[in-house]
Amino acid sequence: MGHDWGFHTEPTRDGRRIKVARGKVVGGSSAVNSVFALRGNARDLCGWSEAGNPGWGFAEVLPSFRRIEHDLDKKDHWHGSDGPVPIRRYSGQEMTPIQRVFVESAQALGHRWVDDLNGA
Repeated sequence: MGHDWGFHTEPTRDGRRIKVARGKVVGGSSAVNSVFALRGNARDLCGWSEAGNPGWGFAEVLPSFRRIEHDLDKKDHWHGSDGPVPIRRYSGQEMTPIQRVFVESAQALGHRWVDDLNGA
């Protein structure tokens, strides 16, 4: 807790308080692992390259993404396994009831579940 502010949400109706990690160090919340690992969109990166920024296409930056990752769930061409940043995906069993309802509602509206936003 020395590097985290120790914040929690206001109590929910059932009295539960949820921890909200917020870093009090240089680097802020990412320094205490409160970070979401999502790569830039492949089409956007290719657009940068096509706009005159050589080396910024998705194929060129993918090796850099892979070098920083230590993916605990995926072992394939799209994910790194030797980097310093651990990457994992939360299972459905780890979702809170409100998170499950949100996902179910989105799917009921026609949005599809994407298992891996950093994959193919």
